[in-house]
Amino acid sequence: MEEGISVIMPTFNQAGFIRRAIFSLLAQNYQKWELIIIWLYTELANLSDQY
Repeated sequence: MEEGISVIMPTFNQAGFIRRAIFSLLAQNYQKWELIIIWLYTELANLSDQY
């Protein structure tokens, strides 16, 4: 059984970089992953709704 990985992305006021990082993760060949974004600003909540 192939195990997945967890990608933990802490961020502080970096909404522009989060989108780029998500696209990079989506482009990977390995598909068994989960993404955990830890942010400190509520403005990023709207961004997370897109994915």
